Amino acid sequence: MVIIEKGSRLGHGLEPMTRRALVDNLVERGIRILTSAEVTRIQGKKVVYRDNCGAMYDLEMDSVVVALGAKPDSKIPDLLKDGDFEVFSVMHCEKPCEVYRAMQEGMATARRI
Repeated sequence: MVIIEKGSRLGHGLEPMTRRALVDNLVERGIRILTSAEVTRIQGKKVVYRDNCGAMYDLEMDSVVVALGAKPDSKIPDLLKDGDFEVFSVMHCEKPCEVYRAMQEGMATARRI
């Protein structure tokens, strides 16, 4: 599993102790974290991304989860529907909702995948 984060660090905006606990937990689980990287396209099972130096890389993936920020955008699932993969969207993608409910919806979706 790989997390590709556009920012220079994962968990921007989180309280420092919460952020550290999150990152430590992910690392302990063997999850690779790439920061200062931007996904440029998804083709079939391949995710293509660019690092902060402009170098391009690709990763072969079975599943892709896209998190695009705090503002809901219902157009994103429509843009992805013609890909060679299933698209799942969680509540916050469709309309704003409270954080706890969005987390529940995200966990339920992850279990389905």
